Formats: sequence, C-alpha cells, structure tokens
Amino acid sequence: RGLAAYTSAHSAEPGRAEANLHLGRLLWKCAASTASMAAAEARLREAADISGSDDNDEEGWLDAQELLARMLLQDGRGAEAHEILHELGYTHAYATELASLRTAQPVNAKPVTAQPVNAFDAALPRAMLAQMRRALARDASFWSENHYNSPRTGFFSFQHSLPPFQTATERAAMDGAAPLDLDAVLQHIWVVSAQAVPAVKKARYCEWWAHSRQHCYGHQVHFDSIPGERAGEPLHPIISTITFLSAECGGPTLVTDQTVKNGEVTMGWLARPATNRLITFDGSLLHSVLPGAGAAPSADARRTTFMVAFWEENPHRPQFTDARARDDLTWPADFEQGGESTAVEEEDEEPKRAPESAVTPLRADEIWEDVSCSKTKKKKKGNKKKDKPVGLNMMSPRTFFSLSEGILGLGMRANPDANTY
Repeated sequence: RGLAAYTSAHSAEPGRAEANLHLGRLLWKCAASTASMAAAEARLREAADISGSDDNDEEGWLDAQELLARMLLQDGRGAEAHEILHELGYTHAYATELASLRTAQPVNAKPVTAQPVNAFDAALPRAMLAQMRRALARDASFWSENHYNSPRTGFFSFQHSLPPFQTATERAAMDGAAPLDLDAVLQHIWVVSAQAVPAVKKARYCEWWAHSRQHCYGHQVHFDSIPGERAGEPLHPIISTITFLSAECGGPTLVTDQTVKNGEVTMGWLARPATNRLITFDGSLLHSVLPGAGAAPSADARRTTFMVAFWEENPHRPQFTDARARDDLTWPADFEQGGESTAVEEEDEEPKRAPESAVTPLRADEIWEDVSCSKTKKKKKGNKKKDKPVGLNMMSPRTFFSLSEGILGLGMRANPDANTY
C-alpha cells in the first residue's frame, strides 16, 4: 500500500523532489530485482537534481545525495560514491568491496580458532529454535505490541537474572526434560558461549532484544553499553551475542577492535549470517551490521536475530517478568509455550564451532577507504606487514559508516561540533 501511495504521489507531481526521494527509498526497500534497483536509483538521482537547483531545499539535496552514495557503494561503484561523499564533507566510508558484499558464503571446513569474535553452528536445539522462530515470526505479537516498526520507538530490551553457572549447565544437560521457556533459551546460549569465552561464567544478568529486518536494513556503528560512574567511561557487557533465527537476506555483522578507550579501528572481524548460528564477541568492541547489497532475494525475506548481552553489573533494563505480568500484553506467553515445541523426533546436533568462513579477520584498509583522495593520488593503505596499522575513529561525524536503512536511511552528516560518542 505504501509503494502504491508514493507511486501515485510521484505521478501527480513528478517534478517534486520529495516525491522522488520517498519513492526512490521505498522502491529500494522493496526491490527484489535489478530493474527495481535501477528504478530506485533513477528516482534518487532525480530528487538530487531537483533539490540541487532549489536554494531552499538543501536538506532534501543532502538526503538524496547520501542515499544515492550508499546505493552506489553497495553496488560496487565506489569512485562515484566517493565523489558525492567528499562533496558532502565526509573523509572516510566503508571499503567498497566490504559494502558491496553479497550474503553467499564460501565453503571451508576449517574450524574457527579462539579470537574476539567466535561462531557456533547448530546453536539451538531444534525445539528451541522452532519456538523462538514462532515467537519472533514476521506476524508475531512481539513486534506489534512493542511498536517495533514505529518511527517513535527507540531501542528497547529486557533483562533477566541468571542463576549460578553450574545450575545453567545442569539444566542444559537435561535434554528436554526441563521446561522450554525463555530462561532456558538464554541459559543455553550462555552455556554455549562459555565454550569460547570462559569469563562469561561470572555473568549475573543478561539483557536481550530482537530485530526483524529486510534486506536493505543494516545497523549503525555503536557500542553495547550503559552509563558508568564517570562521564565518558561507560560499562560494557562481558560478551554480546547474536543468534540468527533466520538468515534469508541482509548482510554480515562487522566487529572492530575500536573501544571507548583506544578510540580507533585498526582491524576487524566479519561475522557472516546463517540460520541457527550463534556469534559471540567482546562486549566492549564497536560493531555494526552491513545491509544486504543489491536486490533482496525475495520481497518477504527477513533477517531475524536474537541478541543477548551477558553482564556482571546490573544493566537496569526493564524486567521480562514485569512484561509477563501485564494483562494487556500477549507476546511474553509466546516465549513460554514449551509443551507444544518439545515434540521433535529428530536427534539434535550438538553446537559446534562454525567453519573458518563464518568469521573473517579484516585489515584496516579492508574496512574503510579515504573518500577525499583524488583520482591521481595513490590511496594510502594501512596494516601491511611492515607498516604500523593505520587507525581511524569510526564514530567520527566525518565518517560515513551508517549504512543502516532506518526511518531516514542516512549516514551521520559531517558536523565538527557533533558529539562523537
């Protein structure tokens, strides 16, 4: 209905920049073919041209130019994107090869070794995975009752207290005899994660949230954190985790070595999505989600993820028990329907280390590119064998690393006075 409405508005006023911009953005969001992508690009270029000739519509011109640059980056046309971004005042952007990654994964049987980012396949038992997929299905009440798709809804999460780690281990070993509820899921993820990061055993709380996104959606660079006692010194979880309930579309997760203390990226790890894959990483690291490049595999495809952060400190998030006690909410019960979901005849695989291709280490020059370099100037690359790694603060307002397609779908504009944390 939205696409039809914007198409109608554009037909009525084809020379209006705003009509072209909104139609181009929605065409891109719904694109499941190269023809749809080309139509979206045409509308964005038209919006930029019309706004650029109107001295009173600088905001519309900036919106159209940033969306167009993002589309060009994701299509592998870095040189064109860099020209636009340089004109807008940006200095760096995601490396073109990284931004234009498709979701296909190479085959590699070599297991991933211990590192700041780890991956497990067959992460959840079949019954547990089926229950979580039902509770977070596209039409599940979780999304509507929490107003997930509303532009007025910000980040929201829920908190649980954890038992002693040994208790969780014993529960996980009961092979379906224990109730299959949300606490069971959280404790199972905790036990599996501890195989890679033993320090997580000391966690006392966990915080969870979920996302269901289309192919073109990513997530901006950010830290998982809560305010600390001193300004500028936030607290982080021991580890953060991502469980892919469905990986039909979308891009990989990028985790970098930038922390609040060191303030720059010198390397990173690219974690590729796969259904029932668990990703764990150091909770103090800056990370983001890259949107899927090109057209979506289908209009209905979704990347549905369940995130859990494990804390030693109390994160003071809303309690899941409070949500469960409310009479006006039905979604908590969807996570508690253990009886029906335990009837799975096939024997479960044990969680296992994912192949090496699941997590790819990246050098600094494989993560970002300098968009201010001229065509005649050789681009400086960092982190070669004899070079000191070239660092970059990816939270700087002069960097174009917000490839997320949210309500605005734009990056952070160049503003030297902006708060970079």
